Amino acid sequence: MFEVSEATLERYISTYSEELKGSGYSVLKGKELRKFKEIASGALMNEGTKTTILGIFTFRALLNLSMLLTESDCARVIRSRVLDIVIDVMAQRSGGHTKYINQRDEDYLPAACQEFSYRKDYSGTFLP
Repeated sequence: MFEVSEATLERYISTYSEELKGSGYSVLKGKELRKFKEIASGALMNEGTKTTILGIFTFRALLNLSMLLTESDCARVIRSRVLDIVIDVMAQRSGGHTKYINQRDEDYLPAACQEFSYRKDYSGTFLP
């Protein structure tokens, strides 16, 4: 998916294991793995497999890994989309636009909301 080598993925998983585990990454082996195989694959388990350890990611852990990977163009695209979603949600919730944010001004979002409401109340329409 990320178009990087297994060694790169293993290095990131090893380096950021606690963070990824906190996001839902887990390593299954023994009884946990057998139970997972029964639930997840059904028919595929009849073909025989020699997998003794399996790392699985929740969606959150997968997004977390994509935030960490710097060598992957796929991960870069995911990061960009996540940022777009966050900015869109902020714009919807603030009732305004978030194209230009003065990050040093702690009152920016309340002021932007107030400005939007003030313009609407004053003119009857929103003036961009």
